[in-house]
Amino acid sequence: TAKINDGAVTAAKRGTGAILQVVQSTYTSSSTIASSSFTDTGLEVTITPTSSSSKVLIMTSFIFGQDKSSNANQDNMKYFTLFRGSTNIAPGNTRFFAHQNEVSGTIDFDEQTQVANITYLDSPATTSATTYKLRCSNDNPTELTITFNRRGINDNEGSAVMIAMEVAA
Repeated sequence: TAKINDGAVTAAKRGTGAILQVVQSTYTSSSTIASSSFTDTGLEVTITPTSSSSKVLIMTSFIFGQDKSSNANQDNMKYFTLFRGSTNIAPGNTRFFAHQNEVSGTIDFDEQTQVANITYLDSPATTSATTYKLRCSNDNPTELTITFNRRGINDNEGSAVMIAMEVAA
């Protein structure tokens, strides 16, 4: 079997776009968030780039539900974003997406589950350990609690995943 000699694959030969490392984190617990400020969900991953010019591709997959106040007659907005350390990295530093169930008439809001994904190519410009976290908030925490990684308050939990891939620049 042929072997590659030490030092045979250099940055110049590898080129841009090569995947230099992959780190994955799986979150199998659940959390509840009732806040109008972005709050940690528990899903996070840490990667240490090998070059300050590298980019980091973040991919997440998760589910969420809600616990809605019984006297609330409409659904509220739920917001999701990614933080690198203490910095919101969503375009415009706002959020990656907002979700509201559109309904008319009577509905049990606790029985709804949403599947979501976020993919983003970040430029952290560092070789230090860098932690990415998924955070969420909602527009009316007195009426709504987000149930992250499960459908409702007492329902079964899922498996949320976050992957960080270092990409050569």
